[in-house]
Amino acid sequence: MDDNNTPNEIQVKKEEIGNVLSAQIPKTVTEAPHSEEVQAPVAPLTIPTPQSQPVVLPDSPVSAINLLLQWLMYAFYGWALVAFIYLTSSTVYYYLNGKDSQSYGSLALYAVVAVVILLGIAVACNLFYQKNEPRAKKGPAAVIMIIHAVIFALFAIGALIEAIFVIVAYSLSSNGESSAVWAGVISGIVVFIFYSATFVRTINPPNLKWINKTYMWGMIGVAILLSVLAIIGPATRSFKSKNDQLIENNIGSIVSEIETKTTTDGALPNSLSSLKLSGDALKIVTNNLVTYIPNSLQNSDQNNYYYELCADFIYASPGYTSSIGKNQNADNSSNYMTYPDTYAHPSGHYCYLISILNSGYSSMYNSSSSTITN
Repeated sequence: MDDNNTPNEIQVKKEEIGNVLSAQIPKTVTEAPHSEEVQAPVAPLTIPTPQSQPVVLPDSPVSAINLLLQWLMYAFYGWALVAFIYLTSSTVYYYLNGKDSQSYGSLALYAVVAVVILLGIAVACNLFYQKNEPRAKKGPAAVIMIIHAVIFALFAIGALIEAIFVIVAYSLSSNGESSAVWAGVISGIVVFIFYSATFVRTINPPNLKWINKTYMWGMIGVAILLSVLAIIGPATRSFKSKNDQLIENNIGSIVSEIETKTTTDGALPNSLSSLKLSGDALKIVTNNLVTYIPNSLQNSDQNNYYYELCADFIYASPGYTSSIGKNQNADNSSNYMTYPDTYAHPSGHYCYLISILNSGYSSMYNSSSSTITN
């Protein structure tokens, strides 16, 4: 050590040596305590807001009036469908086989009246019932629905089976007209659609909210269409041919009375007014719907008598064919019949040629008969 160093310099060197030694010795690092602990960031608390949900209100209790309306609606729809069967059948048969319309023309008019009344009541009940109709039927309402739904389903299946049977029967037989077959098939299919639609309306599925109004207005529209077709078709023809039917149904009674009087008197009556007629038979004579021509052919035998009964017909009868001829030759005895086929005549003026053969006239019988009447 240099003796020339001053005490201050010696002190400075000691401090430098101490600093060098302290740098070589690892220091224990102690972290100063923090006044606050470091925490992980926390996401802000969010309160979920409830989404808007449809408010479901409980069904109101079903009243007795509502149950009554439900039952009446189903019942009158069912009765209206029965009338629809006759209306559909008569209308379809007329337009496909019009010559047979006399047998069901009056039926069409009755069916129209029945459909209007029954469907009108059903629609009125429907309008009142739909205001409080429950979405899901429960209790008595479910029982009423099930009963009528089963009935409608059975009728629908029956109508479809009927249409199939008509096709099968026609294919297995050579008899019958194709127009009548098609009328039966079309009627069966239409009735099947009616009952199927009514079945769906009865169960009223919740996912078919449109079924109520669609069914109601659809039935009204179909009823109007069928009623118009029935009125201008079979009903009008039946009205125009009412005298035709009157003559066809009662000319046989006149023939029987002529034969009875001829057998009693031994001669044909001079006029129809001398006959003992009543009811519609008397009506067609009084209204001059029938013309009587006695002794139209000279007797070849005193017990044989020939005469004509003539009438004017609006329509040809269903049983008439052109091979029959409009008017037979009255001078030929082979053209006369003992009893006329009243359901085989053309339209227009037509005369039935009638004969009374071997009348068996007895003067003794005639005398005793006259004594009784006097």
